[in-house]
Amino acid sequence: SKTGYMIGSVTCNPVAQALLLNDAETEMNIICGLCVGHDITFTKYSEAPVTTLIAKDRMTQHAPSSILFTHYGESFFSEDIREKKKK
Repeated sequence: SKTGYMIGSVTCNPVAQALLLNDAETEMNIICGLCVGHDITFTKYSEAPVTTLIAKDRMTQHAPSSILFTHYGESFFSEDIREKKKK
């Protein structure tokens, strides 16, 4: 691969993911959907600050952003739009 890493060698490997991003000299890393343990390990090895955008959970079958495409997400965003229209 162009990165010098074997294809697939960073999948489910938070240390390799952090090292790869360290090599790229990222200024900040945003993690989405990592397992509890993997997120901690990634944060430990990342040289850049890390924040979690979407946490992994079992209620959505480990697809936490899928809730945004249900009636819950639609009602949340439509309420926000109605509030903005009132102002």
